[in-house]
Amino acid sequence: SKHGRKHPLIASEYFLEPLDVDGGLFPQRRLQLMRGSHARQDAPQPGDVTIATLDVAGIDEGTTDPTAALDNPARDYTTCTIFTISEYTQAGPIYTAVDIFTDQGSQHFKEHPDGRPSLAHQLLSYLQHWQISHLIGDATGVGEGLLNWLASALGDTPVTASPVVTAFKFTPRSKAQLGVDFLALVETNRFKYWQEEHEFDDAWWYFAQANHCTYALDPGRPLETHLQWYVPASTRISTPTGTHHLNEDRLISAALIAEADRHI
Repeated sequence: SKHGRKHPLIASEYFLEPLDVDGGLFPQRRLQLMRGSHARQDAPQPGDVTIATLDVAGIDEGTTDPTAALDNPARDYTTCTIFTISEYTQAGPIYTAVDIFTDQGSQHFKEHPDGRPSLAHQLLSYLQHWQISHLIGDATGVGEGLLNWLASALGDTPVTASPVVTAFKFTPRSKAQLGVDFLALVETNRFKYWQEEHEFDDAWWYFAQANHCTYALDPGRPLETHLQWYVPASTRISTPTGTHHLNEDRLISAALIAEADRHI
């Protein structure tokens, strides 16, 4: 099956198993499936096909969390995840997450007071460094202008083939479909995140978000249009520097690779 036997769509519709909506979307079994054996990378390797997935800070119109506010700190980070493809299975490519770029609160097109480039220019340099072949970008609300700018700038890059840029707009329906598609990648063993090196590093934060992701489904409604999945806005996590909001930016950015898979 392209979804995998334990995908909720398959388990509920074909094997008539009830959905455990009290549990998280990513129980320990799924968390283990997502753990790769590879280390984080800092540059592309020869022969790798690289894909970037971008979640832009700003209110998520696809949120279904009733406690989410416009100033939900879960949407304060712009997050770009880099994936490489070097292996293929019968079900399709294996997507290997190898690096991440995160930024909190920077204006998209304004230079920092300390002289650092704008967020848009930082992202452009990052994507060029990774020689991406495809960018899946969040074009919801404020993300649209940033994604359009990146598409234009990447199109002007003097390389033999300009990267393909695909816009993804979050709505309750599109986020439901993305969740279903992302679970299919996980269940068919085609999504791998790099190994964490220590507590509170980037990989650790990704798995913390996945571990706290909950979901809900109205009775009788199809998963592809009504699956609600999110890290509750009230989630807090203790760290050596104090208690912090647990965001969902890394999880959402990573999940966008399922949209790339649909296009591939």
